[in-house]
Amino acid sequence: MEIIRDKRLQWAGHTWRSLNLLMRTVLEVNPTGKNHCKTTMKSVIWSDLVRRNVEALGEDTDWKIQAFKKENWNKAV
Repeated sequence: MEIIRDKRLQWAGHTWRSLNLLMRTVLEVNPTGKNHCKTTMKSVIWSDLVRRNVEALGEDTDWKIQAFKKENWNKAV
């Protein structure tokens, strides 16, 4: 679980620093609907999940601000 959390946080930091609007949208949009197996998708906003992971690490500042500072973000993650 720690490896998954770490990879998720690395990806979130990379994505948030990116200028690609589509990648940033993935972090903030609440997915709904059905997947290819016709089962209902669980709605989870990535930014909320990342925020919970950062809080679990003991960080109290906004993760989006930290993510812009790549060196600090990599140390925190």
